[in-house]
Amino acid sequence: MNNVVIGIHPLHRKLATIWEMNTDIKGNTVIGLAQIQQIIPLLRQNYELVRQLDELKQLSFLAYEIGDKAWLMELCGKIDKLEEAMEI
Repeated sequence: MNNVVIGIHPLHRKLATIWEMNTDIKGNTVIGLAQIQQIIPLLRQNYELVRQLDELKQLSFLAYEIGDKAWLMELCGKIDKLEEAMEI
């Protein structure tokens, strides 16, 4: 059974901070070019994190299904390493 990690990656905190800093009391958000330039690299990092994690989880399911315990343990180690970057 896979552990469920509920955490917030540091890049998500950065995105939230940028969003909050550009939101007024009424909840209106105004994002300018400078903020867009800060957000784009964070979105790319988020994409890569999600892609890697999804790929590893799909491969780990395959390793489980075919009964390759060594490969499964290797994949689970990589998943754990990515998930350790999450703040719980």
